[in-house]
Amino acid sequence: MNGYSNHATWNANLWYGDQIADYVDQYQDHFAEISISEMADDLESFCWEISGMNELPIGFVRDAASQEWHQINWRELAEKYWSIMEDCE
Repeated sequence: MNGYSNHATWNANLWYGDQIADYVDQYQDHFAEISISEMADDLESFCWEISGMNELPIGFVRDAASQEWHQINWRELAEKYWSIMEDCE
């Protein structure tokens, strides 16, 4: 889907891409010293924090959003932003 492995990953980048880019730019020194896997974990934590997922009431909407969340390929997004970060050096 539009160059991404699945809809959830594409959608996450659509909605959070600008914030991820700013976050990676702000903490570029940190990301330059860690692995792609660690970057993927950091991006997931960052996006979870800004998403408001914890604020959704328990029920259908939260379950549906959570199911989509677990389909996001965070490593794929980390690789994308890692590549952009390296191109800017």
